[in-house]
Amino acid sequence: MVIVSAAPIGKAVNGLLVVQALRPDRLTSMAKIFVEKVLGSTFAHAADKELDLAEIVENEVLLLRTM
Repeated sequence: MVIVSAAPIGKAVNGLLVVQALRPDRLTSMAKIFVEKVLGSTFAHAADKELDLAEIVENEVLLLRTM
């Protein structure tokens, strides 16, 4: 087993590698846990909501116009 570090992120990496090696069918659920550990739970929950593409485009266009 690869030991990256004893920190929570290192444990998450080790868990992801072990799951990939032993239970590839569970890789998606472990990847979600990994993202929550590394980037925070708010990051994963923000990805679950529906995107308002019209608002995103309008904001990006406004941003480009100010440059």
